[in-house]
Amino acid sequence: MRESQPVSIFLEGSYGPYSAEVKEAITVLSNTNLMTERQLGRMIETVVSPAFQFPDNQFTPEEMRNADRAVDLLSRIKSTEHAEMVATVLFSYEELENAGNEIRDVDVFNHVLGWKKKWAGKKEDEITDTIQNLSTLGWISPIPTEQFNANEDDLF
Repeated sequence: MRESQPVSIFLEGSYGPYSAEVKEAITVLSNTNLMTERQLGRMIETVVSPAFQFPDNQFTPEEMRNADRAVDLLSRIKSTEHAEMVATVLFSYEELENAGNEIRDVDVFNHVLGWKKKWAGKKEDEITDTIQNLSTLGWISPIPTEQFNANEDDLF
């Protein structure tokens, strides 16, 4: 088994978290014909080629569980805009977590709006729902506040 690799460094990008490392990995996989990309409107679809062989024996059981969780989450995403929202909430939570303070759901909400100012007055309900859904699915664990009323019927 190999050692776990550190998570890529992401930065606040205009469409969500951005990582030059991930972009580089996509380029390598594309250049070796292990995946392809194609434009679908504003979205770029990434597809693994039939030649790709997943080397599951090179991953720890924990890494495989994490991969399964990621597949579950990604299968719930409905659109490019939804992907941007989910990635933005996850990144915002991680930024707050790295600061070492207790994280309330309202803190995540405010961080998202501080980053995505254009969402103010337009996407507050969607941000709230995404925070609640990611909490219910176990991706984030903010302290609930009275400002956020749970709607567990959504879950994306």
